[in-house]
Amino acid sequence: MCSKVIPYDHRRPASEEVLVGRNGIVDRTVDGLRSGYSYGLVGEVGIGKTSVLFALMRELTYGWLNMAKPVPIPIYIELHESHVTRVEALFETILSNFIEALTQRHGLVVPERETLLKAVHGGKLEEIVYTLSDLYYKQYYRPCRLIILLDDLHRGLEYEALSEAVSVLRPLVSPKDRAVNVSLVLSGELPLEKEFRKDVSSLRGLLSDTIGLTPLLLNDVATLVAVAEDYGWFVEPGCGEAVFALTKGYPFRLHYYLFTALHLYGKISQSVLQSISKDRDAQNFLDTMLKQTPVLSKQEQKRTSKTTVSTHPINVFIAYSHKDRRLLQGLLKHLTLFQRQGIVSTWHDEKIEPGTEWSSQIEKSLNAAQIILLLISADFFASDFCYSREMARAIERHKAGEARVIPIILRQVDWKVAPFAELQVLPEYAKPVTEWTKRDAAWTNVARGIRAAAENLAGH
Repeated sequence: MCSKVIPYDHRRPASEEVLVGRNGIVDRTVDGLRSGYSYGLVGEVGIGKTSVLFALMRELTYGWLNMAKPVPIPIYIELHESHVTRVEALFETILSNFIEALTQRHGLVVPERETLLKAVHGGKLEEIVYTLSDLYYKQYYRPCRLIILLDDLHRGLEYEALSEAVSVLRPLVSPKDRAVNVSLVLSGELPLEKEFRKDVSSLRGLLSDTIGLTPLLLNDVATLVAVAEDYGWFVEPGCGEAVFALTKGYPFRLHYYLFTALHLYGKISQSVLQSISKDRDAQNFLDTMLKQTPVLSKQEQKRTSKTTVSTHPINVFIAYSHKDRRLLQGLLKHLTLFQRQGIVSTWHDEKIEPGTEWSSQIEKSLNAAQIILLLISADFFASDFCYSREMARAIERHKAGEARVIPIILRQVDWKVAPFAELQVLPEYAKPVTEWTKRDAAWTNVARGIRAAAENLAGH
């Protein structure tokens, strides 16, 4: 057994050294949290949500230099069964971690700690947080901001206590005119509006944005593999492409493959990676850890229990302004593979045959679509047909549960007041396609989101 350090470990959150492909997410989220915003973090199991939360924790704890804003006090909480059965248990954990952060990391003296923790049973959460924040201010002459990184939110799906807890936290989150300011990062496997009962499902006033994590790109995977060379391990050329093909860029699988290769074989080579992929025990372990069936909300469980998995392509309708035709072609190229694989079948008005009544063809295809893509730009909004006919009908079908609408931001435009403003848009962070340094990276990000939606609708 080689004595060199193995940089990868799938059993723990990724260290700063091997957290690749997420730095932009971390930096932007940290900036927002420091300014008082709150976020949702969404992604399937094994996509690296916990690693991102720990990266936020590190950056907020050790990378804060601005003396003009409140000092962030981040705490990480993994949601357990005890938290979702009793609201008080979750609040006790929050306060206990807050006190520990203040005392251990900042040297604050907190008198009557046990009395403060017991007071949470009297519904005095805001009062206690204020007391602790005031203690910090009196000692350091600076305000502080509690930042709660709440992981595994999906574990609370069946419990009312989690919704109650969020309802209590809501008044404390990011207000400008209160003595207590708290920021949140809520991490779960489902879009957060599906995690809570109706009275808080919109999360208005609670979250500034929802961040969806996607698999890593090939360049990110190559960077990750190269870390082993920095530690002195042998890495065969081309292994970045090989492990990317085997793992599809999913971080947990990546770290498992790379850790196992070094731990059992002492090197990373294409033959070693293939051996791991053919090892039945290894694949059974991955399948168990990553769950082959997705976590579903109660409504989705009822709906999917009555249906079978679809074997037909998902019909995708694309609404766009003709002035964005060149951008449409870029999207279509990146959806071609999914069409060949039978995942989607796309339709747009360029498929209208000569001599046919175009308006009725568009209406027919729009009404038959299961996914409707809105290619958003100033020209899209300026088009009466796009805005008043196609988008209006798309939103109507979306609200009726007949189709899923996915807005794709092509060019810079103020879309936050549009009828679809509450829907999750693509690309990630709503960064317009035309503003990406590499256009192919933007379309790849968009295509992955469309594929995920199509596979979800198909029941895969």
